[in-house]
Amino acid sequence: ELARAREVASSGPMALIRLQWWREVVEGAVRSHPVAEKLTEALGAGTLASDELLGLIDAREAEAEGIETLADFHAYVRASAGGLARIAGKLLGVSEASGLGALEDLGTAYGIAGILRAAPALAAAGRTLLPESGMDRDGLIAEAWRLLGARPPESGIPAALPAVLAARDLRRLERDGQGAPGKDRGLGDRIAVWRAALRWRGGSVLRAGAVSGARAGPGGGGAGCIDAATTHPIDHDGAQPAPPRCLAPLTQHNASRRP
Repeated sequence: ELARAREVASSGPMALIRLQWWREVVEGAVRSHPVAEKLTEALGAGTLASDELLGLIDAREAEAEGIETLADFHAYVRASAGGLARIAGKLLGVSEASGLGALEDLGTAYGIAGILRAAPALAAAGRTLLPESGMDRDGLIAEAWRLLGARPPESGIPAALPAVLAARDLRRLERDGQGAPGKDRGLGDRIAVWRAALRWRGGSVLRAGAVSGARAGPGGGGAGCIDAATTHPIDHDGAQPAPPRCLAPLTQHNASRRP
């Protein structure tokens, strides 16, 4: 609902009204709305924390008001996509600061890649989520790759799976030079996430060095990564890339765990 606020609103001020409606729900207002009712229950049970949800709403206000600088953009993506990944991690039982920080990094990378991917479609609609000044596309791509080197705890893997899509988006951006105007997620993306969910075990992690061996993760290796999931069996455009260099370490690591 927060992500839709600007999409369905006819203007920035109307989007702010929608966000304020949800802010009031988080602060205790009782509303007859299926999502609002479940949200009120979760807040009352202590499953969700109001301050964290209010942080997501604060972040989304940038979409209605415009993002001026590159620093503002980084703050917006970390608080929105990164903050959502952190919340998801807590719901999965992750409590360590390092684990939550890793999930936030992966969520932030997903947010950066997603915004770059959606840039053509947003531009066609007369909108942008990119900074008005100081825009550095190559720098954002490099930053997203760096963040994808984070190592989430195994219990938080479901919250980290969007990182699979981030890696695929970044690779396509580097290959094609643009995002995906008006294109929904394809079958290859869906299968990639599904395979990642099956393979991501025992501390294995999506590393920045995963994608076809084109990037080196921390330490220059990428051993234990899961890019078999991010590149196989099919790419978004139907092409089948070469197997990544990191597949063998992962296979060896998990061999004893497979039936």
